[in-house]
Amino acid sequence: MFVDRAIIIIIESISAGDEPHLQRLCRQEDKGGGMIKGIVGCKVRKDRDLEPILFKLKSHATQYQGFKGMENLVSEESASVVAMVSTWESLEDWKSWAHSTITQELLRQAKTLLTEEPRVTTYRMMPAVIWV
Repeated sequence: MFVDRAIIIIIESISAGDEPHLQRLCRQEDKGGGMIKGIVGCKVRKDRDLEPILFKLKSHATQYQGFKGMENLVSEESASVVAMVSTWESLEDWKSWAHSTITQELLRQAKTLLTEEPRVTTYRMMPAVIWV
């Protein structure tokens, strides 16, 4: 019910002439504004424990500028599929951590526990009002 009200308020706001606000949001996103989600997805070998390496990756990330948080996800369909999702203030902050020597070494260590190469992707967070 709260979501319905929020959508109605946004729609009413748009119809009331607040479109320049949405245009500003769109322009900010086009210029690279908005936080970054860095995702490292992998498939873990049976009976292997990736958790200690994920903990070290998070611990290392906390030392970097722009780091906002990290969570680890395990697929409900297959417990061997794991994703480490981190949030960063900017793409540059993410890249600084992702390309660091320590991060690369930890990912190299993780490869021995995986069935295939980890997949690393980045996404820019987009305010939901743009989707409306």
